[in-house]
Amino acid sequence: MRRLDAEAKLPFPTRKLQLDGGGTVEEYIIPDDQKAEVLKKLYPFTPVPGLDDLRFDLHEEKNFRVGDYRVTFEDGYNYLVSPYYASSGGTVIDWMPAREQA
Repeated sequence: MRRLDAEAKLPFPTRKLQLDGGGTVEEYIIPDDQKAEVLKKLYPFTPVPGLDDLRFDLHEEKNFRVGDYRVTFEDGYNYLVSPYYASSGGTVIDWMPAREQA
């Protein structure tokens, strides 16, 4: 695989992701064996979490496994988003430490 550039379109196929509020965005189909590399390239903070770490999506108010993240391509940019992005719009800046669920 070629080196990933966080600013350029990623070298993966895409599909349309239907948003609950209407409209669609392009979502990359990232193979499991390349998810760690993509996360490392696109994650804007340090340290980069592991794929099995848990995070909390502020918009969805649910925990998720980091490895279940999605990447969209919108308006010429790559966005690292939560698995709940289609329903609530949470991007990486909305990921918080995991919370205990009742």
